[in-house]
Amino acid sequence: MTTPGKNVRHLLVTIALAMPVLASAQSAPGPQPSQGAGPSLPLPPPAMHGMAHGHDSFGGMPPYLRGLNLDEAQRDKVFAILHAQAPQLREQQKAHDKARQALADLVRSGQYSEGRAKQLADALARSATEIELMRARSDSQILALLTAEQRARMERMPRMSRPQEGHERRAPPGAPGA
Repeated sequence: MTTPGKNVRHLLVTIALAMPVLASAQSAPGPQPSQGAGPSLPLPPPAMHGMAHGHDSFGGMPPYLRGLNLDEAQRDKVFAILHAQAPQLREQQKAHDKARQALADLVRSGQYSEGRAKQLADALARSATEIELMRARSDSQILALLTAEQRARMERMPRMSRPQEGHERRAPPGAPGA
């Protein structure tokens, strides 16, 4: 028998499991100029890979390439990698947003169903997984374009400035390892 207390516990578990995904789905930053040799401010973690590295749909570079002085050929290849993947990323982001909204609507509807919530949470997780795989794939392709000197310079950057480093979950303040 399902009791109201049990439904609330299931809801809280579902929300807790979805929090890392929801935390990564922040709004995207505004347009940024294409990054060259000059210094710039760090960007917040974005929502999608046309935005996933903090670049806009007009050819901005991922933040971890800042200060590496890419030549024109490298910048063109980075653009090609990101541009080729943009349609699939957009579709995954739309699926992610749709599942997140449907789950939120279900919670507020007063018609909560554990089965439906699980379906929506699974869809949310699948889309987040695909987005992260696309991000990892493009990061790998982009890193392969760097010279040994550029890689060494990137390794000296703060961890949060490197690919995939800024996407790690952090322990809450006061937690072990925080």
